[in-house]
Amino acid sequence: MISAGYTVCAVIVKASTYALVYNYDPAASSDTGLYSPTNPNNGNLFDISHVSLVFSEADGGQCYEEETAWAEGDRYVNRGNWAMNVPYAGEEKTVDLIADFTNYVDAGDVTFSAPVAGVVTITINLTGGAIFYYDGASERADENLKIQDYDKAPNKTPKIGLFDHKWTFDVGTTTATVQVPQNNFYGIHVDLALVVDCSTP
Repeated sequence: MISAGYTVCAVIVKASTYALVYNYDPAASSDTGLYSPTNPNNGNLFDISHVSLVFSEADGGQCYEEETAWAEGDRYVNRGNWAMNVPYAGEEKTVDLIADFTNYVDAGDVTFSAPVAGVVTITINLTGGAIFYYDGASERADENLKIQDYDKAPNKTPKIGLFDHKWTFDVGTTTATVQVPQNNFYGIHVDLALVVDCSTP
């Protein structure tokens, strides 16, 4: 069963490089019986990689699709998970924020300051209509920005829920500035929503 604390106009069930889109007119807040795409090689259903909800912003009629994003850097692992971590050499730098790894969408910029007294300021600016978002936005807030710092380059799939540094920014926010301890690598994960065509989610 899929349920949300708001109404959605579509649910996109993704698996491998395939996706099934379930459209709702009128919009709905729950449904059952959704399943993943079929593997054409064996006729079995793929394991679901993730589910995206497409919702409409009431005041402007703009439609969005939830996505996750990572600050662009080196992959944690070479196969499977696409999570990335950013090498940091103790000087100011800016990298892209990448959402929807299949299509490699540039959703904004992540800027690292030079360190001050062992602290690095990280600023995230979302672009192209992207906004901070979190699952179940109208019922409860959860952390939509998670950062983990590392002394050595990580080489295992990250456990995002266990990241040391977490913040919650209001839905619709497009800029965030936080401070973290200085270190050599950073994994930066953002829950956001991207603008989509309301007629063809």
